[in-house]
Amino acid sequence: MKLPDDFFRYFPSLKVINLVQLSNSESIKHINSSFFGNCPTLTDIHLGDCQITAIPTAAFVHVPALEILNLSSNSVPAFDVDLSNNRNLSYLNLSGNGISTLSVSVLAYLDVIAQERLQGSEMLIVDLRRNPITCLCNSTHLVRQLQDWVKKQEVNVPGLEEHLCLYPNGSRLAISEVDVDEVVSRCSVLSEVKNGSDCPCDNNLRQRLETVRLSLHGYVCRTSDGQLMSMTIQPLPSCPDFFRSATFIARLL
Repeated sequence: MKLPDDFFRYFPSLKVINLVQLSNSESIKHINSSFFGNCPTLTDIHLGDCQITAIPTAAFVHVPALEILNLSSNSVPAFDVDLSNNRNLSYLNLSGNGISTLSVSVLAYLDVIAQERLQGSEMLIVDLRRNPITCLCNSTHLVRQLQDWVKKQEVNVPGLEEHLCLYPNGSRLAISEVDVDEVVSRCSVLSEVKNGSDCPCDNNLRQRLETVRLSLHGYVCRTSDGQLMSMTIQPLPSCPDFFRSATFIARLL
């Protein structure tokens, strides 16, 4: 089903739109800020189980009355949406997608909304259940924010206590138990690696890299014979022993 670009122009005072289980992926993927913006009175937008794979950044920027946004049970791998104008948001349902992390900007928007809701003695609900949220190096900001929200009782994050996240070394740990400072410390080793450079031969560096190997996705190193190899393999490619190599020549004095 493809909705016409001016669909909401004919419903200028509509408050609730429920398109759950309708195939709207192509319509949503290509909308601009005026699509929902043609109906700024919308308070509830339900797009659950609509086979959506992407949400445009400015999709809801002109819907200031928005209170409930349901995007559950889709195939959205990233939610990088401008929520700066959605200060009335009370319930964001992102459950059942493919989201592994949220951007710093989205978390900042949600934090502002949460603080304003607390002034009215209400709590923002952000549902991230059934998402592959990780504790990898690119998600430490999210894990810290989720922990802070729950600890300070600023945002209701259903199911957070039971959620096991993937650790940089391949293990799984409950988000509530993650020592974010420790993960950040481990991940600092990534700053010592240049993508595409020679495979590291320093034993200490190799050991540190193996503790964050899942965050090395996309990193490759060049072996001694010139081949590029993924750094996510364990153990890392071996280094040549020059002292045993026939090409090693020592100058005698």
